[in-house]
Amino acid sequence: MEIQRLVVDEPQSTFTLDLHAGLTVAFHQDPALRSRCIAALLHALGPGSAGHHLELIDNDQRHLVVFRPRSGAAQVIDIDHEREVTEEFRTSDGVDLLSWVGVSQESAPDRLRLGAGAFEHGLHRGTEEHLLARRLAALDQGELWAAAEAVVISNARLAEAHSDLPGHDLAEVEALARRAELHDHSENRRREHRPVTRIGPVLTVICILIGLVLTAGRDRLGDNTFTATALFVLAAAAAAITVGDRCVVWRSARRERAAWASHGVTHVDRLTATVGPLADPCRREGLSEANEVKRTALAHWEAFTNAAPLPWALSTRERIEALAGRQLELHRRDVPPLAIEDRLTAVGAQMLLDRVHELRDLGPRRERVPLLLDDPFTGATPAEVRQLLETVHHLASYHQILLVTGDPHIQAWATQSPAAASVQFVPLGALPAIPRR
Repeated sequence: MEIQRLVVDEPQSTFTLDLHAGLTVAFHQDPALRSRCIAALLHALGPGSAGHHLELIDNDQRHLVVFRPRSGAAQVIDIDHEREVTEEFRTSDGVDLLSWVGVSQESAPDRLRLGAGAFEHGLHRGTEEHLLARRLAALDQGELWAAAEAVVISNARLAEAHSDLPGHDLAEVEALARRAELHDHSENRRREHRPVTRIGPVLTVICILIGLVLTAGRDRLGDNTFTATALFVLAAAAAAITVGDRCVVWRSARRERAAWASHGVTHVDRLTATVGPLADPCRREGLSEANEVKRTALAHWEAFTNAAPLPWALSTRERIEALAGRQLELHRRDVPPLAIEDRLTAVGAQMLLDRVHELRDLGPRRERVPLLLDDPFTGATPAEVRQLLETVHHLASYHQILLVTGDPHIQAWATQSPAAASVQFVPLGALPAIPRR
């Protein structure tokens, strides 16, 4: 809806506030009067009381007047069609436009209004998480959730791969798998060295025996000193190779036993019992592959999202997708990007963007409701206020905003800056107090 006029009619005075379709800046130095202005508008949007009248245009472009006379029942009139449509807006409390758009009277001040200090304290009100949601919303949503799904699937496959493995700690399971791999490596080394282990001693003995025979029978067999010496040398070489080979096998076995001992295993049979299914090399290969798939998926997620926490992203997915949709709408409307470097100011700008888009799609009728800014820039520097006002000005090009303030810098901006041509500046006068219900 677009509110065109608020009228508060009291016996001794009448207050009228005409609102621009875009941005209206209502100014007064008295903070109590400014707060009453916002309260009066919220009161008129709700069940209201006698003397609180509204003129507005709804999303169906109906020109409506909410009339609450001093005597008689409240009425809602469709001016263009000259007919009464009160029943559309009637509740047990009376004519209530807030209920019509799906907002309770209790939640309306928080949903429609941003008050004093909202931006000053933004960083201390969960805004870090809010900024992370906006950062993820700015990414390609298809690729973002595909990357998230890849991590989830890889986690599930990895959990299935080690579902019947000993222990629940994957690091412990992998450590046991490494022990089993070490045992396989030792066994392979022993198999590789087995020919030398078997043939080396036999060759040594044969060479020595033949050399001894040739030496002892040199009178009968002739002078075979060279041949016997060569055989002795060959025997020595064979013996040296055999000893070296035995040392290699021994060192491998010692490393294996040390690895077993770190897990309290003293024998390979106990190792197999401890490792369980991981004693099977194929099973270990499957686990290793599942681990690698998970690492790849997680690395892609962290690189794409700058290490955003995945569980939080999944739990906040609906909000992130909604923010992405709002950013897309903003892009389609050609709202210029904001060059804001100050972190606090950037937080304020994003809060404004999000609040506007939340108010553009309320209730089952998907009605839009004006944003009410009740001197929200308290604590900001003049430079920060100027940047935030640029954001407000951009948003007001397609959403109605009422800014109530007592800041002379905002007054100067609304009356003297280049933006003043598209801003309605209203000096506030006396305003009656809002009656208690």
